[in-house]
Amino acid sequence: MNSDTVFDPEALFAGNGYLESDTYKLTRGTHLAALIDREGKLAVQIVDVGRHNAVDKVVSTALLRGLDLSQHYMLSTGRQPAYMVTKAARAGIPLVATKAMPFDSGVEAAKKMNICLVGQLRQESMLVFANEWRVNTT
Repeated sequence: MNSDTVFDPEALFAGNGYLESDTYKLTRGTHLAALIDREGKLAVQIVDVGRHNAVDKVVSTALLRGLDLSQHYMLSTGRQPAYMVTKAARAGIPLVATKAMPFDSGVEAAKKMNICLVGQLRQESMLVFANEWRVNTT
């Protein structure tokens, strides 16, 4: 990934407000993927029974809308294995954040592909597993 995009922690923490859908509250059986811009505003949100389906749909919706994916991060409710991180990288998304813990394969893929991978995203804390420089800490 050639992008040099950096995100403020506040933009990442803002994503927590988009993590639960009405369908999830009702069923507790869905996953969510979203694209959030550098200011922490929701651009696209998709709910599906599969975390990989939600990721595919959020990326394709963003591409159809002509969004500059290099200026957004992907938020997910699911764990991030290598193939999901790879999907983000191929789409040009520089950062993937999840409320879950990523798989080791996802961490390794993120390191290789210059993607920042954030796990355990909470209201005021997160764990950065790869390419920490994409989160502004100054």
